[in-house]
This record gives sequence, structure tokens and C-alpha cells, in this order.
Amino acid sequence: SRLWAGQASRLWEPVGENVRYHQTAPREELRGFAFHGYTLAFDFTFSQGRAGSSRGDIVFFAMCMPFTYSMLQLSLRALAQDPSAGPLCKFRCLCGTLGDVRCDLLEISNW
Repeated sequence: SRLWAGQASRLWEPVGENVRYHQTAPREELRGFAFHGYTLAFDFTFSQGRAGSSRGDIVFFAMCMPFTYSMLQLSLRALAQDPSAGPLCKFRCLCGTLGDVRCDLLEISNW
């Protein structure tokens, strides 16, 4: 199923076969504790026969679909306008980022 029906759903799609996620051997110890890493691996075969593929395509792999600031703002707006969830939510500006982007604080309560 698609998470977003907008532009991102046309650009990102779940693919791959033989998906594996496992703990790797500890690499180092800090204060007597071993730290384990994790590996996500999968098989992907490039083929010219796939719909929409062509020579010169650039392919990116991501563990999850990228979630943009615009997507976040759309989700928060929809939450605020929802008749059952909206009254439980309060939004206020927590701070501005170095890029002069508003960073909201979302409070959820029945006040």
C-alpha cells in the first residue's frame, strides 16, 4: 500500500527481494558493554524491462520513504482539522531552525 497519494508515491515504491535484518557481531566495548550493529540487506535486480525505467535513471535506496517537512505540515494540518482529534491538539511554535523554518510543538491532551 502507498503511504502518500501525492508526488512521493509516484517516485518511491517498495521493492527488493530476500529482505534480511539481523544483528551483527559486537565491534567494540565501552565501559564493559559490547555494542552491536544491525544490518539491513536485500536483493535488487536492475532490468530495462521495468515500466518507467530507462538508461540514465538514477536510483536511490532508502530504509523508509523519505518524509519531508511539507508532508509533516500536511499531516499536522489534517490532524488539527479532524473533528475528533483536533480538539485534543494544541500547536505552538517551539523555535525556529537555522534555516528559518518554524518548528512546532504538538501538545495532545483532553485539557
